[in-house]
Amino acid sequence: MPEYKDYFLKIEDVEKHNSFIGRKPNMADLPDFESNKSKLPEPVWDGHADSIEAYYKAWKIAFLNLGKPTEENGFVSPYIDAAFNGDIFLWDSCFMLMFGKYGDSVFKFQGTLDDFYCKQESDGFIGRQYHETNGCSKFHRLDPVSTGPEILAWCEWQYYQNYGDKKRLADVYYPLLCYHRWMRNYHRWQDGSYWSSGWGCGMDNQPRTDLEAVPGVEDWQVETFHHGFMSWIDANFHALLSCKELLKMARELDITDGVDELQKEVEYLTKFINEKMWSEEDKYYFDRRGNGELLKVKSIASYWGLLADGVPGGLRHKGGVALALLHHAVQVQLSHGILARKRCSIGQQTAVLGNQVMACEHHVLGALAVACRGV
Repeated sequence: MPEYKDYFLKIEDVEKHNSFIGRKPNMADLPDFESNKSKLPEPVWDGHADSIEAYYKAWKIAFLNLGKPTEENGFVSPYIDAAFNGDIFLWDSCFMLMFGKYGDSVFKFQGTLDDFYCKQESDGFIGRQYHETNGCSKFHRLDPVSTGPEILAWCEWQYYQNYGDKKRLADVYYPLLCYHRWMRNYHRWQDGSYWSSGWGCGMDNQPRTDLEAVPGVEDWQVETFHHGFMSWIDANFHALLSCKELLKMARELDITDGVDELQKEVEYLTKFINEKMWSEEDKYYFDRRGNGELLKVKSIASYWGLLADGVPGGLRHKGGVALALLHHAVQVQLSHGILARKRCSIGQQTAVLGNQVMACEHHVLGALAVACRGV
């Protein structure tokens, strides 16, 4: 292997406040499903025996895919695996924990994220994919697909709302703040907007990249591995959401570190997204090309705007984005079985599906619930 220098913009708060690095691993025995089925939330739904059977089947599959730290991988907590290729994934893990948190009395699914925090590098970087065998990141931190999406803070705040675990909230605040600082340092353009990639955004088969900006390369490679020199609408909403969740944590913990910078970025991103990435004609948020034009591909990536509370009240209540997203869902996604296919075209090119169907369904339905409250 060639040798190269690897410089880090070291963030002091990583070394000072990330208690997951070097933590003694939790080697507790893993629970099995049958012995703990009675401890899980019991659904009551008369006339829907098949649905209840599917519910317990989901839990059974989850318990069959639990793993433990090893000396070789350097993880610190037992975790749930994505059942894909022997790696843990940031995107998949966060969405699995959205249901895993309801089994907290049996297994601390939230501890899965500990195995990402313990790998944080001195500049704040956290990878999106780590090998379960040796614990190494799949990608160099400066690879365009190395990390993302930035939804860790959202996942942790959701957990806190369920369990009120203030100690965990205090443990994760600084790792999350430093991770956001890394994203801000390495995944922004000069105008302050964020970029991502197909793998980095978690929806890696959506045809939403500016192919003209990267000539001489196969389309699928640009869509999967490159940023296309665009401002990505979901990456910007993720950054906005992360800032807001971190501010909630800071208030809850009575912490002032990072508050000013986060608040300034909330104000900036909210203004930028709504001035530069919203189409009044289409009533939709779009990715923005490097030349300032909007990439007119309707993607479920825009639904993150509702979860991030990044849609101004005027747009939400004047038949704007809320109704547009609802119309889009009915027109494309629900009519084909929600998120049933990669691409549908209705009036204009429309990207429907990201690879991880469950994850996409969760964020889309969550956003639609917000939309329904606003119309």
